[in-house]
Amino acid sequence: MVVDAVQGISSQGFNLIKTGFQLAMPEWGGAAYEGTSLALNVGAIGAKVPLIVGASDGIERVNSMFDVTVSRWDNARVVLGNVVNQSVNRLMLTGSAIGKAFGFSKEVNAAGNEP
Repeated sequence: MVVDAVQGISSQGFNLIKTGFQLAMPEWGGAAYEGTSLALNVGAIGAKVPLIVGASDGIERVNSMFDVTVSRWDNARVVLGNVVNQSVNRLMLTGSAIGKAFGFSKEVNAAGNEP
Protein backbone atom coordinates (compact mmCIF):
# COMPACT_ATOMS: atom_id res chain seq x y z
CA MET A 1 0.00 0.00 0.00
CA VAL A 2 2.85 2.41 0.77
CA VAL A 3 4.48 1.72 -2.59
CA ASP A 4 1.15 2.36 -4.33
CA ALA A 5 0.80 5.69 -2.50
CA VAL A 6 4.31 6.74 -3.52
CA GLN A 7 3.53 5.86 -7.15
CA GLY A 8 0.24 7.77 -7.00
CA ILE A 9 -2.04 4.72 -7.18
CA SER A 10 -5.02 5.20 -4.93
CA SER A 11 -6.30 2.37 -2.76
CA GLN A 12 -9.63 1.87 -1.02
CA GLY A 13 -8.01 0.10 1.92
CA PHE A 14 -9.84 -2.42 4.08
CA ASN A 15 -12.55 -1.56 6.60
CA LEU A 16 -13.43 -4.58 8.73
CA ILE A 17 -16.66 -3.09 10.13
CA LYS A 18 -17.96 -2.01 6.72
CA THR A 19 -17.13 -5.45 5.35
CA GLY A 20 -19.12 -7.00 8.21
CA PHE A 21 -22.13 -4.83 7.36
CA GLN A 22 -21.84 -5.83 3.70
CA LEU A 23 -21.65 -9.53 4.57
CA ALA A 24 -24.71 -9.26 6.81
CA MET A 25 -26.73 -7.23 4.28
CA PRO A 26 -25.23 -7.65 0.79
CA GLU A 27 -27.36 -5.00 -0.92
CA TRP A 28 -27.71 -2.34 1.80
CA GLY A 29 -24.67 -3.08 4.00
CA GLY A 30 -22.64 -0.11 2.77
CA ALA A 31 -25.58 2.24 3.23
CA ALA A 32 -26.25 0.87 6.73
CA TYR A 33 -22.60 1.40 7.66
CA GLU A 34 -22.53 4.95 6.31
CA GLY A 35 -25.89 5.77 7.93
CA THR A 36 -24.67 4.51 11.29
CA SER A 37 -21.46 6.48 10.88
CA LEU A 38 -23.43 9.65 10.05
CA ALA A 39 -25.79 9.19 13.02
CA LEU A 40 -22.89 8.66 15.43
CA ASN A 41 -21.01 11.63 13.98
CA VAL A 42 -23.97 13.99 14.37
CA GLY A 43 -24.80 12.59 17.82
CA ALA A 44 -21.23 13.12 18.98
CA ILE A 45 -21.48 16.84 18.26
CA GLY A 46 -23.58 17.21 21.42
CA ALA A 47 -21.35 14.99 23.55
CA LYS A 48 -20.05 16.61 26.74
CA VAL A 49 -16.27 17.10 26.82
CA PRO A 50 -13.95 19.01 29.18
CA LEU A 51 -13.79 22.74 28.46
CA ILE A 52 -10.65 23.73 26.56
CA VAL A 53 -9.20 27.05 27.70
CA GLY A 54 -6.71 28.60 25.29
CA ALA A 55 -4.22 31.45 25.30
CA SER A 56 -6.88 33.89 24.06
CA ASP A 57 -8.69 33.30 27.36
CA GLY A 58 -5.58 34.30 29.29
CA ILE A 59 -4.74 30.78 30.42
CA GLU A 60 -2.83 28.26 28.33
CA ARG A 61 -4.51 24.99 29.32
CA VAL A 62 -6.03 22.29 27.17
CA ASN A 63 -8.10 20.82 29.98
CA SER A 64 -10.69 22.25 32.33
CA MET A 65 -9.57 23.78 35.61
CA PHE A 66 -12.86 23.16 37.42
CA ASP A 67 -14.13 19.98 35.72
CA VAL A 68 -16.45 22.02 33.52
CA THR A 69 -17.92 20.12 30.58
CA VAL A 70 -19.55 21.60 27.50
CA SER A 71 -20.80 20.13 24.23
CA ARG A 72 -18.27 19.64 21.47
CA TRP A 73 -20.18 22.26 19.47
CA ASP A 74 -19.57 24.91 22.15
CA ASN A 75 -15.92 24.08 22.76
CA ALA A 76 -12.57 24.96 21.21
CA ARG A 77 -10.35 22.28 19.68
CA VAL A 78 -6.67 21.42 19.80
CA VAL A 79 -5.24 21.03 16.28
CA LEU A 80 -1.56 20.17 15.88
CA GLY A 81 -0.86 21.35 19.42
CA ASN A 82 -2.59 24.71 18.95
CA VAL A 83 -5.96 25.70 20.40
CA VAL A 84 -8.31 26.90 17.66
CA ASN A 85 -11.41 28.89 18.49
CA GLN A 86 -15.01 27.78 18.60
CA SER A 87 -15.82 28.95 15.05
CA VAL A 88 -13.07 26.80 13.52
CA ASN A 89 -14.23 23.84 15.61
CA ARG A 90 -17.81 24.30 14.40
CA LEU A 91 -16.61 24.48 10.81
CA MET A 92 -14.66 21.24 11.25
CA LEU A 93 -17.61 19.45 12.87
CA THR A 94 -19.99 20.64 10.14
CA GLY A 95 -17.56 19.62 7.38
CA SER A 96 -17.22 16.18 8.92
CA ALA A 97 -21.00 15.72 9.06
CA ILE A 98 -21.40 16.91 5.46
CA GLY A 99 -18.73 14.45 4.33
CA LYS A 100 -20.52 11.61 6.12
CA ALA A 101 -23.85 12.66 4.58
CA PHE A 102 -22.26 12.64 1.12
CA GLY A 103 -20.88 9.14 1.69
CA PHE A 104 -24.28 7.96 2.93
CA SER A 105 -26.11 9.36 -0.12
CA LYS A 106 -23.54 7.77 -2.44
CA GLU A 107 -24.03 4.35 -0.80
CA VAL A 108 -27.85 4.66 -0.89
CA ASN A 109 -27.74 5.55 -4.60
CA ALA A 110 -25.40 2.64 -5.32
CA ALA A 111 -27.62 0.20 -3.40
CA GLY A 112 -30.76 1.47 -5.10
CA ASN A 113 -29.23 1.00 -8.56
CA GLU A 114 -28.16 -2.61 -8.03
CA PRO A 115 -30.23 -5.17 -9.97
